[in-house]
Amino acid sequence: MPKMQGAAGKHNQHVLQQYQQLIKDWQLSAGQVALAWLLQQSPNVVAIPGTRRLSYLQENAAAAEVLLTTEQVAALNALFASEQISGARYPDAGWAGIE
Repeated sequence: MPKMQGAAGKHNQHVLQQYQQLIKDWQLSAGQVALAWLLQQSPNVVAIPGTRRLSYLQENAAAAEVLLTTEQVAALNALFASEQISGARYPDAGWAGIE
């Protein structure tokens, strides 16, 4: 996975650390913020999270009640803008079966 290796991996690890600081400041879990952000993108979005633990299922369900502020959404949009993430999506061989 090119995004997880070398200089790109180091850069993206820094992005992840910034995300972890945001969610800590907001007192929400990473999953809750990700799901809430996704759900606020459009009324046509349906999130289908997976989990192995009941506690995570409950946490994910609670994300439907999280209403992120305009400032929080803007912070997430800026942090995860495509130009902020380094590295290719797939290794060269990974593109073989993708049309």
